[in-house]
Amino acid sequence: VRAPRHTACGASAHCAAAAAAPRPRPRRRQMAVVGIRRPSSAELASVASATPSADYAALSAAVLRAFEKGQGDFRVVCLPDTPNAGEVQEVKEFSVMAALMTEWSEVFGAMLSHEMTEKTSGKLEIRGFSVEVAALADKYGVRPLQDLCAIKAEETLCAQNACEILQAASRVGAAAAKCRALEVIHQNAKQALRGAHALTPELLDEVLSSPLLCISDYTLAEVFMEWADKDLSKAQGHNVGNLMQVHVQFAALTEEEYSRVQVFSKRAGVLDAVEKLRRRSKRGTATNNAFNTLWEEHVQQFPGHEAPFLGYWLNVIPSRAAFGLTGGSNQANQLAQLSYYARGELSVALTHNDDVIWFMPHHSVYITGVFLLGSLDQGSRLQVEASTDGASWQQPFGPDGLKGPCEQFVLTECRSKMSAKWVRLTVLEGNYADGRLHVHGILQAA
Repeated sequence: VRAPRHTACGASAHCAAAAAAPRPRPRRRQMAVVGIRRPSSAELASVASATPSADYAALSAAVLRAFEKGQGDFRVVCLPDTPNAGEVQEVKEFSVMAALMTEWSEVFGAMLSHEMTEKTSGKLEIRGFSVEVAALADKYGVRPLQDLCAIKAEETLCAQNACEILQAASRVGAAAAKCRALEVIHQNAKQALRGAHALTPELLDEVLSSPLLCISDYTLAEVFMEWADKDLSKAQGHNVGNLMQVHVQFAALTEEEYSRVQVFSKRAGVLDAVEKLRRRSKRGTATNNAFNTLWEEHVQQFPGHEAPFLGYWLNVIPSRAAFGLTGGSNQANQLAQLSYYARGELSVALTHNDDVIWFMPHHSVYITGVFLLGSLDQGSRLQVEASTDGASWQQPFGPDGLKGPCEQFVLTECRSKMSAKWVRLTVLEGNYADGRLHVHGILQAA
């Protein structure tokens, strides 16, 4: 073994002495042993916990190669949900490193540190979907196991167990399983949220604050009342009154809906909190077609049509200059047709990339749903957006919007966290031959 070569001037004397000194014989046997020994999984676990973040990718790649080559000391066997007699079962088996799993997961650690079946057999059998295995696949980037977990999750996940899987996936860091559980909750909020009382406060706030959550304010209030009535919210320390204050817009409730909430809240013992929230909210008019309700108020105030409807009451801004233009019609007829379309009584075909904006200068609406009078073909997709200022827009139906195929006369509910003065309808894909939109909600004067 050669002495290190020094380049600093002050080290010259040391170098000379080192050169003159007798050199020790190399320990060949020890070097050979170290060179060929494969590190144990316990040593790998120790290295993993001390590895700098810059080197973690390399370590992760090494662990992945170990998975692929079957170099682990413990087996995870994935079996079908329910075995059928006479059928050949599709079994997936993965070789993993026990010490890594023990360091990473308390559940696996308990299995492998006690005299359980899994420890003595060196094998863990799992039927159906397991968030622990999904998290294992995500953490180490084992793509075959990730694909298998995705398939199992689709077979197992439903609205009734989505919150339970979300909680478990969040706890162990199973990112893919958490994302899929959130999708199911967002799309089936009325059914899924009945089990959301078991979520931690942080996770519950993440769910309820999402603009993708498809639920009306009244239905959400019903869910909270059910939690309070059955005393379900105390396990995680949820305060129903505070949840109502943050996540339910009482201004979006009709008088009939509020009366029902009063009955529920009295039975659940939170009536005082609910009445206080209702008193703070601004009253409005329940409507199944906000723009036509504006027309009715206009007619009531000006029965002889002395003042124009478009302008003060409502403005409609199409993206095409020739929007709704028909041959031979004069300007007065065109203005009347635009007024009919604006309040949802005249059909105008919309094609790809067309958009129409409605602006209410002196009113606003809490949107609880939209009603499409026409059908949507396969491949067509609409986006409905709302805004308070015409600059920043919310998407009550999520980034995907409303997709075809869809029959005519369909109401799609949503929950808006603000009272919108602007509403925009855009054809993202395909076309919308009818072109009409009825906005459901609570209409308020500004």
